[in-house]
Amino acid sequence: MPRFRSRVIELSRTVRPPVLAASIRQLSYWLDLGRALADGGRLDVDALAAFVRGERAAPVPSANSPLALDAVVALAQRTQRRAIRDAVEGR
Repeated sequence: MPRFRSRVIELSRTVRPPVLAASIRQLSYWLDLGRALADGGRLDVDALAAFVRGERAAPVPSANSPLALDAVVALAQRTQRRAIRDAVEGR
C-alpha cells in the first residue's frame, strides 16, 4: 500500500480540483487524497483537511460515503490512542 499512497500524493500535485466541473469529481479527488494521507498515519492533519474540502465540494455525497466515514473514524481512533499513550508516558 505505501507505493499506492505515495503515487496518489504525487499525482495529486498535478490536479487542480476547482477545474473539475462536477462536484462529485472534486469529492472523489479529495477523498482519494485524504485516504492516501491518512494511510501513512503521519499526515492526519492534512488528511482531515482533504476530507473537509471534499465535504465542502459535495456535502450530501460526502455525508453518505462509507469510505469517508471509515477514514475519519480511523483518524479519530488513532488520535485518541496517541493521546492516551502520551498521557501514560507523561508527555
